[in-house]
Order: sequence, then C-alpha cells, then structure tokens
Amino acid sequence: MNSKDFEKEVVEYPEVVLKRKTRSVKVIDREVLELIRLMVDVMFETQGVGLSANQIGRDLRIFVASPQLKREDVRIFINPKIISKRGTQVDQEGCLSVPGFSAFIRRYDEVTVEALNIEGKKFEMKADGFMARIIQHEIDHLNGKIFIQRLPCKERKKYLKSVLKREK
Repeated sequence: MNSKDFEKEVVEYPEVVLKRKTRSVKVIDREVLELIRLMVDVMFETQGVGLSANQIGRDLRIFVASPQLKREDVRIFINPKIISKRGTQVDQEGCLSVPGFSAFIRRYDEVTVEALNIEGKKFEMKADGFMARIIQHEIDHLNGKIFIQRLPCKERKKYLKSVLKREK
C-alpha cells in the first residue's frame, strides 16, 4: 500500500470519523509508517502544527506535531495518553477540520504524555505552553472531540450552529 491509497484531504467536521474514538495501533507495519509519512506531508502542506490520523480519514490513534512548523521538529505519537497534567492556560485555537473558526480555549499548561515511537518503543514526554496545547488538541481528536466542544455551553451551541450551517 502506498500514500496514494490514503486520503490526502483533511476531513471536515461533522464527518463521522471525527466524532468517534479512534482504534489503538496494534502493529507498526509498513502501512502505518506510510500513513505517518503522509500525515507529516499533509500537516506541512496545510500549515498545521498538528494532525491526527482521523483528520485524514483513518481510524487510528496516531498524531504528528511540529510546533515550529519545521520537519526536523516533528514529533510522532502512537497510542498517546496523557498521564499527568497541571496548571491552566487560555489561548486561541483553530483546527484544520473546522476551517475559518477559532476560539479561546482553556487547556492544561503542562502535560506529560506517554506514547509509542515509530519503533514501537514507549516514551514519555513532558510539554508545556504551546506544545502542551497541541498534544491536548490532537488527543481530543483521537477521542472524537473537536476544540469547539471545550467551550461553555452557550458559546459552543453558537459555534456548532455556524459550523453546521457552513455544510449546507
């Protein structure tokens, strides 16, 4: 299988693949590595700082991130989970799957994430500030949640109505 077999376009909310929790990666094989290469390419082509597999239509717990938008800066997270968190930050967020919308979202300021690397080895990474925000945003995607769902109820309804209206 090669990258032509994968979705190259970023899927937009309310596509079903963005609303469901993704499946864990069982084996890191050639197909998974090819998907990761494609995800990195799509992330840079779209000028994103993070991209989850379900954003390109794949139901797998993988995301890539590059807070500086540099290839040498890319981090890959397979089956990630946050194991500790502390502090708070509020900043503006947008999303490739919800183009044209942004909102101020409260997140933890510091997180420690546990994941597998491309060799299948477990690692832990402590992140703060912007990288912590990216990790939380992408793990939300892997759990079937978009950033708008983190807003207070009244504001969330307004945003979701606008997003869904855009679909018509």
